[in-house]
Amino acid sequence: MRSPSPGETSGGRPEASGFAMRESGFSSDLDRPRARRAALRRRVVILLFFVSLLGGIQTASPVFYGLAYLWAALLAASWAWARLGLVGLELQRVLRSPHSQAGAIIEERFVLRNRSRVPHFWVELWDESTLPDHQASTVLTGLGPHANRHWVVRTLCTERGRFQLGPLTARVADPFGLFRSEKRFPQTADLVVHPYTAPLPAVILAPSRLPGGTAVQRKTAAVTPSAAGVREYAPGDSLTRIHWPSTARRDRLISKEFELDPKADVWLVLDSQRTVHCRLAQPAAPEPAKDTPFWARRPQFHLPPATEEYCVAAAASLADYFLHHDRSVGLAAYAPQREVIQPDRGERQRERLMERLATLRAESDLSLAEALRLEGASFPRGSTVVLISPSAELGVVVAAQHLRSRGIDVAVVLIERGSFGAEQSVAEVALRLRGMRVDVRLVRRDEDLSTALMGQSLAPRLTPWRPAV
Repeated sequence: MRSPSPGETSGGRPEASGFAMRESGFSSDLDRPRARRAALRRRVVILLFFVSLLGGIQTASPVFYGLAYLWAALLAASWAWARLGLVGLELQRVLRSPHSQAGAIIEERFVLRNRSRVPHFWVELWDESTLPDHQASTVLTGLGPHANRHWVVRTLCTERGRFQLGPLTARVADPFGLFRSEKRFPQTADLVVHPYTAPLPAVILAPSRLPGGTAVQRKTAAVTPSAAGVREYAPGDSLTRIHWPSTARRDRLISKEFELDPKADVWLVLDSQRTVHCRLAQPAAPEPAKDTPFWARRPQFHLPPATEEYCVAAAASLADYFLHHDRSVGLAAYAPQREVIQPDRGERQRERLMERLATLRAESDLSLAEALRLEGASFPRGSTVVLISPSAELGVVVAAQHLRSRGIDVAVVLIERGSFGAEQSVAEVALRLRGMRVDVRLVRRDEDLSTALMGQSLAPRLTPWRPAV
């Protein structure tokens, strides 16, 4: 991540200088040594003042009195410099969007205004954001009276989760480092980073259908693709329910009625047992060469080397795909509390799923088979259940067999734990599931998630596979 690019002052002059600190935590590491050094300098100057004053009293020499006046003036001027260094400063920070996605770049704009007539020659800004690699800390110089300074900070989101941007602390010191002054700007913003979603251009799982494949003859208040008829307009009906041709013919408002969609629900079930997940150390990002052009210095996003992150990314990708194709998608997990989102469709459902997946952590003591025993009764016959797990235990096979015996279509996404440094592999589980004619997808570390979920990493399928419409 490069340093913030400064803008211009209100008078149109370019910023004199500006650079980004490495981390906000760097502030606390330097604060205590700086404070000790400043206190030591003050003690030395005060000692010199009293020595000079005592020498003047003892010898009546104007040299000692001149030195005493010099040290006193230095203390007074340094104190006034530090006290006036933050007068009239106002900070405004604007986050472009409160939501982002792993692999995307967020943009935060800053405006620092000087409302006083006192120029500020050097201002340190220390940011306390919890977002990794958000380098909003900077140093501004040459902020004149009634001027302002603009700059933009762009950060690559490398981790999913909920983060806080801010607050920010401004610090100044006199040129001799005797006194320091701070001003805290409490403005904060919440940022939710959704998990990474891989683009899936083609149909990836066989369709599921309710028994008989016909529409359910039951009216619903929701707007579905299955229109059942028309009725008189009722107060509260939205404009999307109005049938305009009938309204024009009858010269009064006519609303549409809908039936439940015959497409069955899709349930995503994540294995959040802490003992089956594994993680490798995050490799350090290579530094670009000095002769690398600026357009090639953009950092590249890679999923963290953890089975938990790959499970969540696979679930988010599948949810995004099915919702895009107007399927009802639900989520079930224990992480460690029971987390169940009932199936629904639309953009609001996508936001619910992504926000929950953003903070989901594999901290449960329940295995996938035990979680399915608790939640299996809520999966209706004819629905599709997608199991996402890095487990090499045969309990996954038993759970899939139990679901199929109840008339539920099962698909399994296995994260190859062997590629994450684990001794056990999921090869035997995948082989047994394929022997049961279960749709299995295998995801390995550093493999393209789109390719893995499309099934190109598997052996030839045992059954023909027709795309769903």
